[in-house]
Amino acid sequence: MPDGALDPARPLSRRGFLVVASGAAAVLVVGCGGDEEPVMPSGPPVDSFTIVAQNIAWDRTELKVTAGVEVTATIDNRDQSIDHNLHIKSPGSPKTPLEKGPVVQTLTFTVDEPGTYDFLCDAHPQMDGTLFVV
Repeated sequence: MPDGALDPARPLSRRGFLVVASGAAAVLVVGCGGDEEPVMPSGPPVDSFTIVAQNIAWDRTELKVTAGVEVTATIDNRDQSIDHNLHIKSPGSPKTPLEKGPVVQTLTFTVDEPGTYDFLCDAHPQMDGTLFVV
C-alpha cells in the first residue's frame, strides 16, 4: 500500500479522521457554489417574450427590456395541474393570477426606471430570475 494511503481494514486515528473530514468539508464548500450573479442577455432588449414554466422551473432566468416601453410577456405553463404565475417585482408589481397548467397567460407591463428587478412565480419562489431594464 502506498505511503499515506488509507487502509480500510485499519480504523482511523483521531488525527486521521480530522484530516479526512476537513478535506471532505472543503470539497463540499467548493462544490456547493454560491448564488450566481445574473448575466445580462446579449443582443437588443425585447418588447415581447415567452417564458415557459416546466418541471417547476423557468426556461430562462434573465430577460432584457427597454425602460418606458410596454412589454408583452407570454407565460406558457406546461406543468399539468400545477399553479404558476409571473410576478415582476417592479413598481406597480405587475403579475398574472396563479393558474393551473397547462395554460398560456399574457402579461403587459412597463417598467419606467432602468435597473435590475426580480421576477418569480408566487407559488414557487425558487422559480426566479432577473429582469434587466435598460
